[in-house]
Amino acid sequence: MQRSLDFDAAPAPRFQGHDYHPSRDQQRLATQYDRVLAAMSDGQWRDLDEIRAITGDPQASISRQLRYAKEAGHVVEREHRGNGRYVYRVVK
Repeated sequence: MQRSLDFDAAPAPRFQGHDYHPSRDQQRLATQYDRVLAAMSDGQWRDLDEIRAITGDPQASISRQLRYAKEAGHVVEREHRGNGRYVYRVVK
């Protein structure tokens, strides 16, 4: 059974980093964040490559967006599947 997740309940992430410039990066990162959350909204387990296939975003960016989601209050689960492969799911 699939369930709809309420992603509006968590606050928007506060993007940061040594090379982050709001005027240049805010809109791009916010849109990327929304794509990653939309891809994960069904609660299914996916590895970074599977998320990349859905969003078109680089794996490193997806990984960071998942960390932002966790920092913003979402429950992001991670599970090791062997050979350095991790899968993720967003459950809230």
